[in-house]
Amino acid sequence: MPSPDNEFDVGSETKTLSLWGKHLGPAGCDRLIKEVLFSHRCLTSIELDWNGLEDLGACALAAAIKENGALPLVTLSLVGNSIGALGAKAVGDLLPGPPQAASGNLTALPGALDAGRLSLPGTEAGSSSPSSYVCLIRDLNLECNVVADEGVTALCDGLSTNTSVTMLALGRNSLTAAGATSLGTMLQTNSTISSLSFEHNTIGPDGASALSSSLKKNSTLTKLNLWQTGIMAEGARSLAGLLLNPAEPVKPHHHSGGGARARSGSLDVVQCVEVSGQGDTGAAHGGETGNDRRS
Repeated sequence: MPSPDNEFDVGSETKTLSLWGKHLGPAGCDRLIKEVLFSHRCLTSIELDWNGLEDLGACALAAAIKENGALPLVTLSLVGNSIGALGAKAVGDLLPGPPQAASGNLTALPGALDAGRLSLPGTEAGSSSPSSYVCLIRDLNLECNVVADEGVTALCDGLSTNTSVTMLALGRNSLTAAGATSLGTMLQTNSTISSLSFEHNTIGPDGASALSSSLKKNSTLTKLNLWQTGIMAEGARSLAGLLLNPAEPVKPHHHSGGGARARSGSLDVVQCVEVSGQGDTGAAHGGETGNDRRS
């Protein structure tokens, strides 16, 4: 049972904070910040999936992580929290390589902050000490939110100079070709991301083409998941140019899912591109089949 003075029962030496589906909401996130994140020094993983944090909670959490300045945080997972563009911007502010001050936009949150219902570290009266925060995050999972194109563009602002993130998951975030273009532009300068997943985002052939053009300037990405992104045969052909062995052609063939799949082969920049389901008529693929991965 949690102790009376610590609702979350997180010891001073705890390294993983995992609270899946606890329905914390912004108010619960505020309590978590006050009881744990203000003073904790050992957390390497924060996993708050399916807690309804929304933009308000995500902004407060990001500001608390930065204000703490001492967390050796390498994993941040915020799956399924209804986080939109504002929350994505706050997370993006955690990511630039050089230390930066907290974004001024955080003080412009909706009325809850002005009404005193949620506290942001660093906004209290008399708080003026600079944070010593340096981003160490390697795994960033924002799947099943509502980040959309505006949010992913803000996130990419931080990722473009980031030197720690190696895995980025953005599946089911209402991204379109514009979001894929922002990700592609970021990948032209980012040199650490090796795995990028944004399945179930309708980027279409234009998004695939934008990614293909950008990835020609990237030598780090080794896994790209495009499951159910509607890239069609046209998009698959543009990605096929990234195959390690150009002599091994992309040859779609029918499978049980009713679509078509490219012949398996090794990829250089992209080790694994997975596409399947209705609407996809071709795929560059260098690993497990889509039917193996999902039903």
